[in-house]
Amino acid sequence: MDIKPNSVIHLEPGDTLPGHTNLKPVPDKYLDELKALINKLNTQSGNIYLKLKQMYAFLDRFNKEFVSTFTSCQKGCSSCCKIDVHLTALEATHIAQASKLTARDNPLTTGHESKCPFLSEKGTCSIYNYRPLLCRTYHVLTPPEMCNDPDAQVMQYGSQSANMGNHIYKTIAEWIYFQTYHCTGKLETKDIRDYFPYPREDIQRFLHHNPPRPFC
Repeated sequence: MDIKPNSVIHLEPGDTLPGHTNLKPVPDKYLDELKALINKLNTQSGNIYLKLKQMYAFLDRFNKEFVSTFTSCQKGCSSCCKIDVHLTALEATHIAQASKLTARDNPLTTGHESKCPFLSEKGTCSIYNYRPLLCRTYHVLTPPEMCNDPDAQVMQYGSQSANMGNHIYKTIAEWIYFQTYHCTGKLETKDIRDYFPYPREDIQRFLHHNPPRPFC
């Protein structure tokens, strides 16, 4: 494999690479659980954000039980919080309702290198329970400290640009996009800074006094 500096490498589950032989296919039980969950949500009446909460809960458990066994991401490592963070209008509204911050409809911007407005001074996510799909599916296989090196050969698992990494991520992304279109009539994604174009210090100060909480 020809690896260039500063590149992001996608590996399909089951692929082999020196030093990363513990990659494995997604167990069938998670595929079956996701299928059952989608069938349940598609026939369930009620608030779309309660459905999104159930989908996120499944995804978090999948990451904890399976993905974390071969990826190197750790709590407090915030290198990925200094790049573009794309999300749908549905996810932005989910964050807005929980945080009581107004989501704007600004034009799409890209190429961000600044910290996410929801990244706290402690290096943790101040809206962790409400973070978007991209944040829940972005993982690396290389040591976390390499993410801060612009010349490092970072190996990434779960990127949207690489077909989401596995069938679980891809299916959940499709479900969220479908629900977004059903609710808003739009399929576009924007950066989190487009929806919440406020100074990070102001957001952190507000959330310190008004912690995000469930709204339904």
